[in-house]
Amino acid sequence: MHSKSIDSDRSNYVPEVFVVVTEEKFNAYSSPKKIIETRAYIKASPSEWRRTIAFLEEKGS
Repeated sequence: MHSKSIDSDRSNYVPEVFVVVTEEKFNAYSSPKKIIETRAYIKASPSEWRRTIAFLEEKGS
């Protein structure tokens, strides 16, 4: 199975436009949750990668 890495850096920038995501909804997306909690690279399956991208696009990221 192929996987991609997903990571995120902490930012001091506060955007003018942002969305609020409930904890329940956020918990349904394990990859972003793990990234924020561990502040590390993680491996994600292609389906999780696509699902996360769709979630971010839906939220306007």
